[in-house]
Amino acid sequence: MPVESLLTVLAVMAAFGVFMIVLAYASYMENRFIGGRPSL
Repeated sequence: MPVESLLTVLAVMAAFGVFMIVLAYASYMENRFIGGRPSL
C-alpha cells in the first residue's frame, strides 16, 4: 500500500472526526440554550 494513499485515508478520517466533533458540540450547545438560560 503506497504511503500517499495511507496519508490520504488518515487525512479523510481526521477531517471526518473533526466534523463529527463540531457537529456534536453544536448540537450540545443548541440543546443547552433551547432549555432557557445557559447552565454552566
